Amino acid sequence: MAVEIELKLLLPPDQIPRLGRLASVAAATRGRPGSRQLHSVYYDTPQRDLARHGVALRLRRSGARWVQTLKTEGRVRGALHERSEFEAPAAAQIINFVALSQTPAAALFADAALRARLQPVFATDFRRTTRQLQLGGGTRALLCVDLGRIVATQSGREAPLCELELELESGEPGGLFAFARSLLPALSLRVCRHSKAERGFALLDPPAAAVAPARAQAPRLHPDMDVTAAFEAIAASCLMQLQDNEPGVLASDDPEFIHQARVALRRLRSAFALFRPVMPRPPVADLLQALRTNAASLGEARDWDVFCTETAPPVCAALGDAPGLPRLLQLAAARRAQARAAALETMAGPAYTCLLLDLGSALAARPWRAALDEAGRAREALPLPEFAALLLARQARRVRRAGRGLGALDETALHALRIEVKKLRYAAEFLQRLFRRGAVRDYIAATAELQEILGSLNDAAVTARLLAELNGGDAAQLSHAAGLVRGWSAARAAAGIGHLSHAWSRFEAARPFWRSSRPAEKP
Repeated sequence: MAVEIELKLLLPPDQIPRLGRLASVAAATRGRPGSRQLHSVYYDTPQRDLARHGVALRLRRSGARWVQTLKTEGRVRGALHERSEFEAPAAAQIINFVALSQTPAAALFADAALRARLQPVFATDFRRTTRQLQLGGGTRALLCVDLGRIVATQSGREAPLCELELELESGEPGGLFAFARSLLPALSLRVCRHSKAERGFALLDPPAAAVAPARAQAPRLHPDMDVTAAFEAIAASCLMQLQDNEPGVLASDDPEFIHQARVALRRLRSAFALFRPVMPRPPVADLLQALRTNAASLGEARDWDVFCTETAPPVCAALGDAPGLPRLLQLAAARRAQARAAALETMAGPAYTCLLLDLGSALAARPWRAALDEAGRAREALPLPEFAALLLARQARRVRRAGRGLGALDETALHALRIEVKKLRYAAEFLQRLFRRGAVRDYIAATAELQEILGSLNDAAVTARLLAELNGGDAAQLSHAAGLVRGWSAARAAAGIGHLSHAWSRFEAARPFWRSSRPAEKP
């Protein structure tokens, strides 16, 4: 068995010659680059039994030799892929079941009916150019550039393949990240979260199947995890949501992709804040600033999306012939387009790729651990359910402090309360699998209701800010139309105020599940 650790980056085909001419690549290369043509066939059943069990079976031809590789699901942290793989020789294109019987998937392949249903599902054909690299800190790696295509066996559907892989041979993964980052000024690299197998399986779905916006999923935590591993799992789940929405942000007009990408960044920032008791700020300060910068761009686009698709339409439906309203909508649509273009530029640019690489590097190197004091190390050593209870109790206290004198809170204080409630909801969602489901579900529902009402109040403040940014045409008519929208939004906020007290009471009555709920069993 071998553990494959690699960075995957997408590279425009026309930039491959430029890669070979870079001084940083030439300085790190040892020996001469090699090139070979590779043909691989991936197998599964028509029901995708192997994929459902998190394994991929590949037979690869290189020259006259065939090699069989079984890859496990592994994990992906930003750009870093870590998978166990089991290689064995194969006679021509014939599956070596004897070798498979000696892998962790032996029970799966012991099923004779499954073996009989295995068939080629897609193939990859590409030319691989390989360089041996000697990086800083004694890290050795392979730099592979693959150029070719992925083809579905039955339908013939295909997708282009052009990617750069940095595979770790020895040393620490940090060297891979640093080297990849050094390439960004010269190359338009993008982080790739999906393996060739995952992209191949995507070709098996109907061409018209729409890719839906990716929503947050509960991280896979269990009580036996240590605190650092729990944070890494939470961060990885946020990164997965962010990267799964990235193609939709860049290629779709559906505003929900931007919304969910923004949610992913907000959740990731909340995760860093939640784990602050074991994560001193200095080692991650630059990372947090980069998260804020990227989130701000998506936030502006989201604000204009909400204004144009949720706030303004009911006003226009009721008062569509009011002077200035059509012009106001035109101006808002133009600002929405500008904000969306800025968000796309952010996610398509090198700063976003840097962010993903820096996040992956931090998750691999854990720089905050060296900065922990004695109290921080003691907290980090706590059993995870006990540490999670401390975090949840801490954030719940922050919410209660922010909500004191609820009826007298002004707009600024309500906004601050909303932020603390949001962080508590995210914390409960992050840590929910450590506790019994029923109590967690009820608590999250109460928190979500409170957050939603506070969010509707904040929408009124955002609406007023956006309206103040619109100008052009007949100032008097535009001012009149803006007043109509502002008034409509304020009326909705007033209705929300009427529900706020009830939602707060329900939240205060919700049982803190971390006090009385026994920890969940290890899955």
